[in-house]
Amino acid sequence: MPTSPKPKTARAPASDARRSQAARRSATRTRILDATLYCLATYGYAGTGVAQVVAQAQVSRGAWAHHFPSMAVLIQEAAQHLMTRVYERLAAVLRELAQTDGDAHGLILTIWREFFASEVNEIYLELLIASRREPGLAEKLTHLSANLERNLDRVTARRFESLPNAVLEPIELLLLSRWVLRGIALDAPLMPDGELDRALRAWSRLIGSQIKPHAPQ
Repeated sequence: MPTSPKPKTARAPASDARRSQAARRSATRTRILDATLYCLATYGYAGTGVAQVVAQAQVSRGAWAHHFPSMAVLIQEAAQHLMTRVYERLAAVLRELAQTDGDAHGLILTIWREFFASEVNEIYLELLIASRREPGLAEKLTHLSANLERNLDRVTARRFESLPNAVLEPIELLLLSRWVLRGIALDAPLMPDGELDRALRAWSRLIGSQIKPHAPQ
């Protein structure tokens, strides 16, 4: 008795396979970048090498080398990865605050907790110090910082306005806040009890005397 032909198994379109492969490559690359940021926060710039990164990312050295030709390139790409995350989160924070009745102290405390009392600031400082001896990294950080400032300037201009008789614009104050809060973060471990809170409240009062969020739409 003749047997019925076996049904052919449908093959996934080549385009789907390519997309799946691209998604896996992207996921591996992101995992390596996240692992690099973790290592910078945990071991510092000097203690972050290929061995630490591949162990944290749980990838082979071959996979690492496929995505990044050198540690210098990886560090620069990790810096961009960090700044992208910072911009996305900071833009969301400013948007959320501008849509509520939050005061200046709430704004400063949120920025402090999210970016300066966290590993984000630790990683950035590691990169900043290393850039003094790494011209390629210095150039990358300069470019990324300029892009971040331009993007945040647009967000700030949309979300905040000056109070009557203010002597500084919202864009100027948010830029100054980055520098002031970074300086406070450096001194914070040595501050006496209560000094950190007083410093943040003092800066909040200055901010509150100059700007306010636009009224929620």
